Amino acid sequence: MVIDESMEKKQLIQSLQRTALASAGLQMGALASGLATAAQLVDMMMGMGSCSLLAISGGMIYSQGRSSTGRGHRSVWVEREERLDEALQAICSKELSRVERRILDGVAPYTRFVETEKGRLERLMETSEDILAQAHALRNRIKKLR
Repeated sequence: MVIDESMEKKQLIQSLQRTALASAGLQMGALASGLATAAQLVDMMMGMGSCSLLAISGGMIYSQGRSSTGRGHRSVWVEREERLDEALQAICSKELSRVERRILDGVAPYTRFVETEKGRLERLMETSEDILAQAHALRNRIKKLR
């Protein structure tokens, strides 16, 4: 899967811009309501209530928009992290297998040599034991003849 970073940046910026514009619009409404209240164009209670409501709403929209955008991109990065981990695991496993195979191929002649020498030594030990047994038997026969 190819990742288009410029498109991703554009989407992130657009998302943050929409959030900022919505928040700014509500904050401007709060400012207008405050000015209208200060100029006594609107009843004090009504003006303060609408000013407070618009200001709080603008702050909440900005906060919610930022956290929503962050959550959306966090899930994308978690997914990418998982795919990257899987790819690295596959690469490492493949390379470890290749290195192990090369080591075994490099050691194979020495392993064959050791196995051959081991067999030769075992045959030599058997022959030596046979000769030793024959020497004991011969010594026993000589002792009986004396």
